[in-house]
Amino acid sequence: MNAVTALKKLHETRQQRQELEQQLATANELVALSPAYRHVQELKDQVAAAKLTESELRYAVEADALLLYGSRDTKQPFPGVSIRANRIVKYDIKVATAWCLTHLTLALKLDEATFDNQMKLIAKSKTDTSPLPDFVKVEEDPSVVIVGDISKVMSELNDYDGIKEFPAGEFAPEAREG
Repeated sequence: MNAVTALKKLHETRQQRQELEQQLATANELVALSPAYRHVQELKDQVAAAKLTESELRYAVEADALLLYGSRDTKQPFPGVSIRANRIVKYDIKVATAWCLTHLTLALKLDEATFDNQMKLIAKSKTDTSPLPDFVKVEEDPSVVIVGDISKVMSELNDYDGIKEFPAGEFAPEAREG
């Protein structure tokens, strides 16, 4: 099968999928009218209400426990409730980064997205005289974009004669290598 034939089959498959999705939507509408579905929805609403109440009550217990911890320094304000005193490190990020450059380089992390973008800019620049570092290569990585509505190009596909079938039905010569 060549790429044009595959593209036509892709169009047919998309149409079939869209028809199936429509059938599924219709079936879902019918199910939504049934008593069992309404019962399931009522249960879901009750579960959501219970979760909200649970969250509000948990917040009230936590608030009272923290008040008692703050005023009495007790780590067990009520039965079943305890306070865990976690340690939090606070710092100015710029000062910490400067300190790590000298004292703790293991704490520094490469921002890959920024590094990649900068290397692409250097490689693309006609005016930048700084070369890419030896350990960096910027390569093409082609990707295929297929039009969303293939029916708009069907007449062109029917007249297209540019691609011949690859051996063994493979679409790309690279698939035959290796």
